[in-house]
Amino acid sequence: MIELSSGASTWQDASREGLRQALFAGAAVIICVLFLAILFPDASLGALRIWEVSPTFNHCFLILPMTLFLIWQRRITLEGEAPAPDVRVAAAVVVLALVWLGASEAGILEAQQFVVITMVEATLWAILGAGLYRKLAAPLLYLYFLVPSGAYFVPALQSFTARFAVVGLHLLGIPVFSNGAVIEIPAGTFAIAEACAGLRFLVAAVAFGVFYAVITYRSWWRRAAFVALSVIVPVLANGLRALGLIAVAQWVGNPTAALADHIIYGWIFFSVVIVILVLVGQAFSDRAGESGRATAPVADLVKGDPHPWNRIGASAAICLLAGISGPLAAAILDAPRRVPIPDTPPRVAWPWRESDLRPGWTPIVAPPARSFLQSFVHGQDRVDRFIAVYTGQGRSNHAARLDNRDADERMWSFDRSWLGYLVAGRHAIPVRESIWIRGDEKRVVWSFYVIGGRIAADVWFAKWAQFRAYVIGSKCLSAYVALSVHAGDVTLAGNAAGELLAVSQDIDSYLCGSTRGPVR
Repeated sequence: MIELSSGASTWQDASREGLRQALFAGAAVIICVLFLAILFPDASLGALRIWEVSPTFNHCFLILPMTLFLIWQRRITLEGEAPAPDVRVAAAVVVLALVWLGASEAGILEAQQFVVITMVEATLWAILGAGLYRKLAAPLLYLYFLVPSGAYFVPALQSFTARFAVVGLHLLGIPVFSNGAVIEIPAGTFAIAEACAGLRFLVAAVAFGVFYAVITYRSWWRRAAFVALSVIVPVLANGLRALGLIAVAQWVGNPTAALADHIIYGWIFFSVVIVILVLVGQAFSDRAGESGRATAPVADLVKGDPHPWNRIGASAAICLLAGISGPLAAAILDAPRRVPIPDTPPRVAWPWRESDLRPGWTPIVAPPARSFLQSFVHGQDRVDRFIAVYTGQGRSNHAARLDNRDADERMWSFDRSWLGYLVAGRHAIPVRESIWIRGDEKRVVWSFYVIGGRIAADVWFAKWAQFRAYVIGSKCLSAYVALSVHAGDVTLAGNAAGELLAVSQDIDSYLCGSTRGPVR
C-alpha cells in the first residue's frame, strides 16, 4: 500500500507539473500571437476587414473556434505531454521577417498574411517543442485558413463555369453562343460574374473539407481523398448551378424570374452538396472502434528538465524580438522623402484633343496619390484614358494590386482578358487587354503598370518591379494606366488607342520628373 500511494503521488505531482507547464506555455503562446497581430497590423487587420466585407470569406470567423475544437479533441492523447521549448527555431522567425519585408514592399498583402501565420507556427514550435507541435500539427496548420486567399482563381473559375454551362446547353439542345464569360441564348444574355464564379462555395468547402477530414479519418490518404473531393465537387456543382439557372430561364421564358434570388438558391444548393459530400465521406471513415486514450508512463512525465519555465519564456521573448526585425528594417528603409507629384496628366499632342464628354467608365484601383480620367477625340475616334499615380512610399501606396479591376463590376460585366501588345508608333507596349459588357455595349480596355522605369502588363511581374524599385532605391513614381474604347471592333479600337498613346508624353519621363522626350 505504501508503494501504491507513493506511485499515485508521483503521478499526481507529475501531472500537476505538466499542467502548470502547459498553462504557462499556453499563456506565452497567446501573448506572442497577440503581439504579432499588433506588430503586423496590415496583415491582421487587413484580414479582419476582408472577413467582414467579403461574403466569400465570412467563414474565416469560424476558423479559430474550429481550431480550438480540434485541439480539445486531442486532449486525451496529450495527457502526460509537457512542452520542450526549442530556442533554435527563433532563427526561422528572423528569416520569415525578411520574407515579410519583401512581400510588404512588393505590396502583396496575401503573402504578408501567409508569412505572419508562418511566424505564428514557428513561434508555436519554438515554445511547445517538436514533439508537442507534431501531435497538434493538424489543428495548428488549420490556422492557415485564417488567410483570405483564392481571389486569383476567379478568372479561371469564371471560364470553367461558362464552358461547363455552354457544353451543358448544347447537350440539352438549347441554342447558345458564348464569348468568354458572356452566354447568349434565345431567352436572353447571361454573364458569369465574379460572384457567380463559385469561389465562395470553393473556399468554404475546402475549409470544411479539411476540418471534416481531420476529425473523421486517421490515414493521410483518406484525408487527402476527401479534401480532393471538397475541391472537385463544389466546382462541378457550381457549373451545374449556372447551367440549371440558364436552362430554366430558357424554358420558362423569363430570365428575370429565373435569376431572382439565385445567390440564395445557390447557397441552398451548396448546402445540399455539402450534406451529400459528408454522407459519402462517412462511408469510408476509419475511426470506428478507436479508443483514443494513451497516457504516458510516470517515468516519461518526470524525466528531463521538470521546470522549463526559463526556456519557455526565453523562446517566446526571442521569437518576438526576431519578429520585430522586419518592421524595424521597414521603418529604417521607408524613411520619408519628398516626391513631387504632377498636378497635371501627361500631355497629348495634335491631332488628338481633350473632350468634355464623360467617359462612363472608371477602373477600380487602390487609392492613388493622384488620378486623372479624360476623354480624347480625333475625327470619329474616341479614347478614354485613366492614370493613377502612386508614390511607392508606404505599403498602402503601391500601384500593383491583385484586387485592381479594369472596370467597375457593379456597372460592367467582365467577359474575357488576355496579355498582348498595343502598338504605339514604333513601340509595342505590353498590356492586359480585357472586354467588358453592359447590355448591348462592349468596352475594350488596355491596362499596364509603369514601375521603376519598367512597363508591366502582368500584376505579378509588376509586383516584382515594385520590389526591385524598392531595393535599388528608385526615385520615380509608379502608375497604373488604362485606355478604353467603346467599340465593337477590337482591332480598330486597338488602332485608335495605339495612336493616342503614340502622341502622349513619355510616361516614364513623366513619372521620373524628367524633361526628356516630352512627347513621342
